[in-house]
Amino acid sequence: METSELGEIIISLSTKNIILVDGFNGSGKSYLAQELSKSLAVPTLDLDDYIIKTGGNHYYVDRLDLDKLYLDIVSKNPIIVSGACILDVFSILNLKFDSHIYVKRISGSNWHDGLDLEDYHSQNFDPNRQICTFKYHKLFEPHLVVNVVYSRHE
Repeated sequence: METSELGEIIISLSTKNIILVDGFNGSGKSYLAQELSKSLAVPTLDLDDYIIKTGGNHYYVDRLDLDKLYLDIVSKNPIIVSGACILDVFSILNLKFDSHIYVKRISGSNWHDGLDLEDYHSQNFDPNRQICTFKYHKLFEPHLVVNVVYSRHE
């Protein structure tokens, strides 16, 4: 399902226990997670709150306190978890989830980050820009394997 209507998403999630909110950096993941949290009365966790290593060339997932994150996720049910590279995190933690929402940031009529992703696939990209996010999208293709795509228009 692809929608820009928050109400449609809320209805589809009302019986889910673990909900993931995914997307490129700056796409609106945290905003959507907070809105869903308010509407569904479900707590939310943001992967960025679990960063323990900063800087360097560390892959985003390698910078997270995965042990603490795991304990926080399994101790709360239902829960909304938002963050970049979230399918990779759940794969490493060997956790299942009920629903996966992908946030697409739309500029005009184009998927803003999709243009960058096309550049990555063609190897025509700036290597200084969030390589781990592009590698994650290439490996997991989260925008293609989701239950819901939420289009956020700028």
